[in-house]
Parts: sequence; structure tokens; C-alpha cells
Amino acid sequence: MGAESGLAERLLALGDARDEDEVDREQRRLEVAKDASDLVLQGRLSLLHLVAMKQTKHLLTSDSKLARTEGTLLLAEVVKGTLTVLKKHEVDHVLAFFCERLKDWHTLRATLSGCRALLGNTEGTGGSGGIKKMAAGSDGTLSVSEGTRLTKENAKLLARSLFEHVDVQSHSQPNRQLCFEIVDALLREPYDEAVLELAAAGPVASPPDSSGSRDEAGEDLLEVLVRFLDGEKDPRCLLLAFVSIERAVGLLRGKGGRELDLAVVRNAAALADVLSCYFPLSFSPPKDAAKAVTREDLLEALFSCYCSTPSLFPHLIQLLEDRFPSPKSETKVEGLRLLGYFLEKFAGDLRADYEEHDEKKQELEALVDQAWDLLRAQISQRQDTASTVADASCDVASRALEALGKLADLLGPCSLKVVDLAFEDAEVVAALAACASGPSGSEDPPHRPKSKTMAHCRALEVLSTVAGSSVLAFAEVLRRTREAVDVLQGLDREPILAVHFVFKMTLALGGLERDASTEGMEEFRVELPDLCRALLRLLPRVGMDAEDDFRTASECLGALENCCALRGDWIGKEVVEEVVMGLVEFSLSPGGAATEDHGVRVALVVSRVHRVHRDADLVDRVIRRTLEALAAGGEWEGDRALLMLAVIAEERCELSTDIAFKLTHRAVLDWGHGSGPCSRVTSSILTKIGTNIMPHLYKCTCDHRESGGTLKPVSKIVQNLIRLLERALAAGHGEEEGVLRNILCSLSYTTMLCTEEMRAEYAAEAVGLLASGEEALVVGEISTSRPAAAAAAAEEDAPLLSLNPASEVAGEARHLVAAAVLTPLGVPLPQGEAEDVLHALLGGALGAGTDVAAGEISVALAGRVNGLGSSQVEEIVVPLVTEVLLSHVRSCESGEGVSSGLTALAWIARALAMRKHKATDAVLDEMFSVLCDPENKGQALSLGRTFSAVISTEHDALVDTWGWTAKLLWRQKLFVSLSSRLFARLEQNKGEPDTLAGLHQVFSHLVKSVHFSVLKPSAKEVVRHLVASVPLLLSRDQAQAAGALAANLETLKTALADDAMRGVVEDEVGEAVAALVAACGAGRHNGGRSSALLRRRALECIALLVRLPHHVLYPFFHEVRKQLDRCLDDDKREVRSVAGSTMRAWRTL
Repeated sequence: MGAESGLAERLLALGDARDEDEVDREQRRLEVAKDASDLVLQGRLSLLHLVAMKQTKHLLTSDSKLARTEGTLLLAEVVKGTLTVLKKHEVDHVLAFFCERLKDWHTLRATLSGCRALLGNTEGTGGSGGIKKMAAGSDGTLSVSEGTRLTKENAKLLARSLFEHVDVQSHSQPNRQLCFEIVDALLREPYDEAVLELAAAGPVASPPDSSGSRDEAGEDLLEVLVRFLDGEKDPRCLLLAFVSIERAVGLLRGKGGRELDLAVVRNAAALADVLSCYFPLSFSPPKDAAKAVTREDLLEALFSCYCSTPSLFPHLIQLLEDRFPSPKSETKVEGLRLLGYFLEKFAGDLRADYEEHDEKKQELEALVDQAWDLLRAQISQRQDTASTVADASCDVASRALEALGKLADLLGPCSLKVVDLAFEDAEVVAALAACASGPSGSEDPPHRPKSKTMAHCRALEVLSTVAGSSVLAFAEVLRRTREAVDVLQGLDREPILAVHFVFKMTLALGGLERDASTEGMEEFRVELPDLCRALLRLLPRVGMDAEDDFRTASECLGALENCCALRGDWIGKEVVEEVVMGLVEFSLSPGGAATEDHGVRVALVVSRVHRVHRDADLVDRVIRRTLEALAAGGEWEGDRALLMLAVIAEERCELSTDIAFKLTHRAVLDWGHGSGPCSRVTSSILTKIGTNIMPHLYKCTCDHRESGGTLKPVSKIVQNLIRLLERALAAGHGEEEGVLRNILCSLSYTTMLCTEEMRAEYAAEAVGLLASGEEALVVGEISTSRPAAAAAAAEEDAPLLSLNPASEVAGEARHLVAAAVLTPLGVPLPQGEAEDVLHALLGGALGAGTDVAAGEISVALAGRVNGLGSSQVEEIVVPLVTEVLLSHVRSCESGEGVSSGLTALAWIARALAMRKHKATDAVLDEMFSVLCDPENKGQALSLGRTFSAVISTEHDALVDTWGWTAKLLWRQKLFVSLSSRLFARLEQNKGEPDTLAGLHQVFSHLVKSVHFSVLKPSAKEVVRHLVASVPLLLSRDQAQAAGALAANLETLKTALADDAMRGVVEDEVGEAVAALVAACGAGRHNGGRSSALLRRRALECIALLVRLPHHVLYPFFHEVRKQLDRCLDDDKREVRSVAGSTMRAWRTL
């Protein structure tokens, strides 16, 4: 009783709170509602007892609208909080009260809130994102407890009361939104059946007419919803209203029977009349709903309303006729999109009416005529490609063609009405005549106005679109076209138009090829070989300089591709082979008729033909011919052939292994057949294999690995790569990073293509190579003259990794091959061999003749360290570093030895850092000691690059089974440790420019290795050293310095663009301007592409300086303007372009 007494007092206070602020009043009401809900949930008070309390009665029946509102809101909150425990009779009484209270205009919002609470909690309704869930259709289901679900009679009572007593559009937005939310909930399960029964029983409401009296005829469900919608402007309410109408129409048509279906037909005009007011959609969302409702949400909901019943088809056509005169292309695009949706959804319904009801046949044909005229007008409109409106108008034409295809599909299987309309079209007739006769009079094709040619192309595209609607339409279009023009002759007379028409027709044929029984289709199938040959003959004659000819050649290729992709019963194997080989010859022709894009297109055609026909012999012929062009042709033909093979390999993974083998075999055969030991062909092959083919093949193998693998071809590729490696080392290419790295990268990827068992064998043989010394097995040079049986027997007995011990580079090759194999393979080393393998790899790295070879071996060394257990690291790696590696570096007198040792040290430090090993910091200190040693200052720049491997990201693309790229935190932690040491060393070596250059090389990789946000805690030091690095690295005329400088300028540009770094940049503005002005003139007259990159990035940084305050920047204005004037005369176009934009930015000062 104490609790109830306290509650009574607080209820009484609610009605007297007239002078309180609205927020305070709401807070007090919510507290009282929570306490009352707790009492009900605890069983100490029933809902009806609460309503019967004197204080509650006073609130609910008071003459004061404020008191009634507070009481009704309180009851709504209690209902919401206790819904799961309410009994049926309690729900009945409360609902009856709310339904009666809907007549009270002053308490409407509170009453609607109570009704919504009784319906249950629709997920997110009214909140951010909730409207979108409701608009998503049946996915936004009602979350209602089974025990408190309203009965059918209750749902009918609520629906009827709402429909009859609430004039939605006369209320404020919150009230309207609540109404629409209630309607939406009633039209969802489990209440939709009750609303359907209510609609089937007769009128659902009798709203007042203009005089205030009741309309005896009443309104049905759709009439009420249309009345609710009419005049609505709020996006949130509109979205709910559109969704509700779509649901209601679907409910009436799907479950309501014939009578309710007729009600939909009866209300279609009124519905269309209201919906037409919202197209085109003018959208300005309220600030509080800018993210909850978007224009696209509303547009989709509006389209769904229009696409809710086929009865709206005449009204939709009339709407488009009214709106299409608009000059706005967006309106036309959206209208065509709506028409396409409608035709796609209701083609079956409209076609059924056309076939079954004679009275509707004429009506539908009249509508088709109207739609045809609308679409043809949009397709025929002139497109000015020089204006921005052109893009929109092109989109209009493409949308209109898409809708035209669906219109043709509408009657395609049962009528040729649309075909008749097409051939009656004056523009189509003119286009066919132009194909038949060519240009009129003495007018040559190049002199025909482009607009006229494009109009003819669009007309022919209309014809092909209609043809693609059905087999009957396609056959009829073919028949009538033959009567007007001989297409084969048209290819000679008017290639632009004829090729365009053939391309579009073959494209349309792709969806109809399964039904070739029609007489016209059979005739076309017979003509197909001659058509393909005519297109092949046309290709070399088409010049590639003119835009129209380029498009014609592309469409000619597309038509041939479409023909070759047809099924085998359409086109013979011989014809396909003739076309494919003809296309290959065209793409490899030395005359330059085919562009690079056409070469790629031909490769895609070959890939598609292989996918459709599975003709291995044809693909083998293509590969052989391409390899011949690669070996015998000039530079242009070789590059084109290699590009085509790479595209085929990437498109068809099952061909990649064979292509890789044949390319590596060709590289071996071509070695030395050029100006140097490594010919241009070999170098190009190695680049393409290492950077494109093998990485792609590895990815495909990981995605679609099959049991058993492809072992034999892989082993042959490995043999070829080993031969190439030996020859590269013997020829002195070990210093050329590209050749050696591509070979080793390809070797690493190749060994990853095998099964787990074969990988283990490769790893075991790699370990054996390291331990074998000069005992490696001998394999002779590749010979094509050995008998096949002998060659097969030799292959059977040969090891997977075999080298020639007689070679002068056998030792280095042995270590490099083992390293390339062990780098990616995550196979554990045999027990007891880990220490020997690490010592052997370290020996190979220290004894390598070049930095490149040392680096590649060190990568494998780091990978193996990562694969060890914690105890093995302590027992093997730490002594290896302290007792062997550091001793070697300290005692080494040659620069090459120091560089090799630092390379190994950097990669081992990287592995230790990934493991967060305590020895990492000590190793880093030793590395800095080596870099800053006065005896090494002559090679400090190259040593700095070597040092950078410890944190650099440029090696992250390596095949990585150790998860280096996945472990991000190790790099951030290493950054903190490394940056503190680096900044200290930069301060200590201020007077040593050579050493500083090496340290800045490390700094460049350091700031590149992490996200820019990681740099912000050290912003002042980072910006200061970035600025200081520019003049220092500019003074070093080396490619390595240029790369570091470009990276630093890119980081400086990011800092200048960051508002949080503005204050730090202001402190260094004088030095920054001087450094950037100097960088703008870097290598201007004798520099290459890298120098142009430096100048461009420096100009981009100068452009961002204008973000600084005017008084800070103005003292440097004239200095910068003079440099910009010089940059406007730069030799490189890209530099002049950036200089122009930078000059415009500085003019604002």
C-alpha cells in the first residue's frame, strides 16, 4: 500500500505540473511510468487497477488537455513496459480506450503512441535506420510476444478507428509519422490477415465529406491509404506511406480474391493521380532525417508503388508522356528506369491479358504504340559528345534501349507487333538504306556528318534490340533485313553501319542460340561462316587513327567473339579455328593496324573460346604462333605477343602452367641471342612471369587447389628457371636486381603450386643443396635432339632441384636456389638440421657476390628464423648473430662484405622484431653502429637502403606463409623503437653529410612503413627531418637517393594536407619553402623520369602550403612565384600541368 500511495501522489502531481518545463515534465512522467511498470511486472499492481485509480482517472478524463495528454502518455509508456505480462482482457480494455480517444485531437500523439505500443515493437521504427528497415519489405518483421499479440478483432477495431477518426494530413509531422507506422505494422504479419478480412467485409471507413457529414458509401482500404498519402511532403512519412500502399496492393491482389483484386483496379486511377505528384522526386530531407532517409530510398519506394499492380500501366505511360518534355536528363533516366522495372515485373500478366481477352488486346497494343513512340524519341535525340549533357543524354538513350528490349519481350513470344513498329520506323528504314547503298552521290564515308552516322547506328541498334526479344522476332528481323540489304555487301560499302549492326545482332543472338529450329535461324546459321570471313577480311583494312574506325574495329572483334562463343551446333570447329588464328595474325601484324587494346581483346577472345569449346589443340596453336612472334618479331611484335600470352594465362588458370613452361623454355633458348647475354626477349619474359603470370597462377591455385596438383609441368618450369639463374649469374647479371629477382620470385611461386607432399620434397632437396657443397647433381643443357624415351627416362630419375656443378657460379647458384625454395615454403625443417641450414644460408649471404644475391638469401634466412620455436631462437639464432654475424661485420675490411653482413643482420632483426624478441634492440644498436661508422661513410647511402629492410614494406608482396603482412603490430612497435634511435643518431651526426644521407635513407622507409596517424606523436621531429632531408638528398646524385627523396616528399605532402599538423609546419615554413623550391628544379635539364617525379611532388607540396595563414606565407611569395614561372617551361608535360595548378593556388594570396 505504501508503494501505491506514493504512486498516487506522484500521479496527482503530474496533472498539476503546468508551469514546469516540457523536458522536466517528460522526465517526471517517465520516472512515474517506470515505477508503475515495475509494480505491474512484480505483480503488485494490475494495469486495470492502475487505470481505475482516482488519480489516473483524473488525468485521463480531465478537462485540461495538458492533463489528458500526460495521462495518456503515461498509460502508453506503462503499456510499452509491461506488454509481455498483460492479460487479454487488459489489452482489450486499453485498446478500446485508445480507439475511442483517437477522436480527441489534443491527445492524438499520446493516443497514437499507445496504439503503437500495443502493436508491439517494430524494430527501429521511427529511429535512425528504422524507416529503411520498414521500407525493405518483409525483412522488417514485427517483434511481438505471442501472449500479448492483438487478436484479429482488436486489430480490426484499431484499423477501423484509425481509418475513420484520424484525418492524417491535418496533423503535425510526428502525428502523421505515428499514423503511418501503425498502418505499416497492421499490414505486416500477424495482423495482415485481420486487415484483409476487414477490407473484404466492405468499406473500412466513412470519412466526413466537405460539409462535415458522413459519406454513406464509405471508403475501401486503398481509398483510405491514398487519402492518407495525398499531400504528404515529409520524407519519413512518404517512405512509410509508399511501403504501406505497396504492401496493401500486394495483399489485396495476392490473398484477397477477385473482389478485392477488382478494388485495386477500381482505385488505380486515384492512386496514379496521387503518385504522379511525386515524380520527378524533389527531395530535401530534414536535418534530423538526412541519414535515415535518402533520395534513392524514396525513389525505390515510389517505384515499388507504381510496380504494385499491372493496372497502373496506362497511367505510367501517361505519366512519362507528361514528364519527358522536361529538359532534365535525370527525370528521363528515372522515368525509363521505372518503365523498365514495370515491364520486367508484369510482362507475364500483360501478355496473359493480351492472349486471353480480346477487349484488352487493342488497349494493350495502343499502349505499346505509345510506349514505342516515347522510347524512340529518347533514343533518337541528338547527343552532343562535347558537352556534359551528352553523358546524361547517352544514359537516357541506353536506358531507353534497355526499356525497349523489355517492351519487345512483352509481346515477343506471341506477336510481331514490335517488329512491325521497328520496320515502320522512318529512321530504321533510312539506316537500312544507307547500309545497302552506301553514301549518297559522291559522298565518301569519311565525309558523312558524324551526327547522321550516329543516328543510323542508333536506329540499327533499335532493330537488334527488338530482334533479341524472341526467336520469332530474331528470325523475322533477319528476313526483313535481307529484303532491304545484303549485309555482306554492306560490310564493303558501309563498314561502320554494317559492322555495328552485325555486332549488335550477334550479341542479341547469344540469348537465343538454344532454339535454332526456326527457319530463319537455320538460314542465318548457314551464312555464319561467310559472315565471319568477311569480318576477318575487314579488320586489316580499317585504319586505327580515326575514332570511328577504331570503334568499328572493336565492334568487328566483338562480333567475331560473339560468333565464336556460340555453341558447336551453330558454328563449326573449322570456322572457329579460322577466326581465332586470323585474329591472332591481325593482332601480331607488324603494320601496326591493331592497337594494344585490340591485342588484349584478341587474347580475351581466345580465353572465351577455350572456355566454351574446350579445344586444347586450338589454344596450343595460338600459343605456338605467339611464341614464334615473340622470338622472331621485332620489339613491337614481341611485346604484343607477350602481353597476349599473359592475358590468356590470367584469364584461363588451367593454361597458365603450360604457358609459363613454354615461356621459360623460350627464355632459355633465346639467352644470348641479342646485343647482350640476356636478350630483350628473355628479359621481357622474366619480367612478365615474375610480376604477372606466376603470382596470378599461385592465387588461382590457392583458390581452386585440386588433389594431386600439376607436378610434371611445375618441375619443368623449375628446371628452366634454374638454367636461367645459372646463366644470369655467369653473365654477370647478379648485380641487375630486375633479372635476378624475377627469376627467384618465379622460382618461389612455382614451388608453391604443388601438393603438400611435393612441397616437403622441394624443401628437403633445398636443405640437401645447402649441405651438398660441390656434390650437386649434373643436368646438361636443354637439348631438343635427344630421343624422347631417353629424355623421359632422364626426367624420371632427375632430382627436383638440379644444378650444374661444373659451372663457375655453382656455389652462389646453390645458395640462391635453396633460398628461393625455402623462402615461401612453411614446411618445418627436419629435426636437428635447423642450425646447419641457418649457418649455410648465412654463409651464402655473406659470400654472395652482390647485394641483390645477399638480400635474396637473407630473406630465406629470416623466414626460417620465423619458423623456429622459442627455445631454438635462443639456442641457435642469438649465438649465430652475436658470435658469427656481428664478428664478421666488425672485422670485415671490404665494403661488399660489410654490405652483405648488414643485409643479413637487417633481415634477422626483422624476424626477431616480429617475434617481439628481447634481443631486437641490441641488434638495432649494432646496425646503427655499422651505418654510422666513419670508415663506412663512403657507402653510407647504400648501407642505409640495406638497413631499411628491417622495416620496409617493399618486400611485403613476397610469397609469405609466415604471416608477415598479417602481423601489423610488430611493425608499429618496431617503429617506436627504431624512430627514437634514428632521431638520436641524426642529432649526433649533424656534421657528417654522408652519414646523414644514409640515416635519411632509413628515415624515408621508416615513415613510409606505418600509417600516417602513427607519425603524429612524433610530428615535430618527423616534419623537421623531412624538410632537412630534401636538400641533403638532392646533393646526392644517385638513384637510391632519388627514391628516398620522392618518398619523403610524398609523406611531407600528407603532413601538409593534415589540419592537425599545420602548427608544426608553420614552425618550419622557411626551411620547407627553400627546400621545396630547390626540389622543383631537380634534374630539370638532364634528369629522367625520376627527376620529373621529384619536381611534380615538390610542386604538389608547394600548392598545399597555401593552407597556412597568409602572414606566415607571404614573405616567400615572390621566391615561389619565380620558381613556378620556371616550372611552367619544364620539359615534362606532367610537371607543367602541376605547375599551372600550383600557380593558380598561389594567386589566391
